[in-house]
Amino acid sequence: MKKFIAAAFLLLTACQSQLPRATLEVDHALTGKIWAVTNEQFVGYDDLIAASSKATFVLLGEKHDNPDHHIHQTTILRSLIKAGRRPAVAFEMLNWDQEAALNAFLKSNPMDAAGLGEAVQWQDTGWPSWDMYAPIANTAFAAGSPIIAANFPRSWSRKLARQGFDALPADIFARSKLDIPLNEEQTRRLEDDLFESHCKMMPKAHLGSVFKVQQARDAVLADALIQSLDNRSSVVLIAGSGHVRSDRAVPRYLRLRLPDTTIVSVAFIEVQEEAQAPDDYAEQYGGALPFDFVWFTARLENIDPCEKFKAQLQKMKKKKS
Repeated sequence: MKKFIAAAFLLLTACQSQLPRATLEVDHALTGKIWAVTNEQFVGYDDLIAASSKATFVLLGEKHDNPDHHIHQTTILRSLIKAGRRPAVAFEMLNWDQEAALNAFLKSNPMDAAGLGEAVQWQDTGWPSWDMYAPIANTAFAAGSPIIAANFPRSWSRKLARQGFDALPADIFARSKLDIPLNEEQTRRLEDDLFESHCKMMPKAHLGSVFKVQQARDAVLADALIQSLDNRSSVVLIAGSGHVRSDRAVPRYLRLRLPDTTIVSVAFIEVQEEAQAPDDYAEQYGGALPFDFVWFTARLENIDPCEKFKAQLQKMKKKKS
């Protein structure tokens, strides 16, 4: 067994070294630094791991296409395992429609995660390359940690957009705490964020359906983490950074159901040339960073995300026509 683990970690290291890296703003004052939000100070990597190794839920929030974020997620998971934890590893990117294929692959006792992407037809999902996520899965394999499909199917998004929470199975709605609404401030901020993330191209009056989908996804991800605990003492979530914010996302639903639980939320945030201090990044979150830790990273690209979004919309319109 020890030989297998050693071989798996060697394979993981080799895979990580082959991944591309973000190359913009590598010399920025914040790149590579970790900010402890509550204490308002920079901390070392060991401090981050010390806090995370005591938590039941460790939420690692990424910008999906930045390879550095996935490398850091892998590094944190490896450190937690080295500290004696054997967490389940839940992926926002895997949904319940893929569970059968995922479980069949895992039952085949694979030596590595290279074939997992093909097994679950990752290439058809629209997520960035499986090569970015495979090292995370390999780390889980080496430790004997289960991999969890944490998200609901895409077909649910369409149903939720049309029917609201009535689209959810009764048992999931009953335990998810979706009957407890966001307060006025949380609602306003989520509406503003959705408006901005859609590049102000969708009228706020039409965002109600997107609002419901976002809330439901956060609650369902939290439910998957709780269900994943089983006989384990901890769970790691791999997700977009919007899902790990403490003020209204997955942490909110975890605390509603498990008030005494311990959560560490880590966001990987790309630096911006004009923003040289942690407080400069708080404005986009309503004035306060809604995470326990922020790990600042280099940028992948300087493309305006709204220009990218417009191009995607035009591409979709051409396909329909």
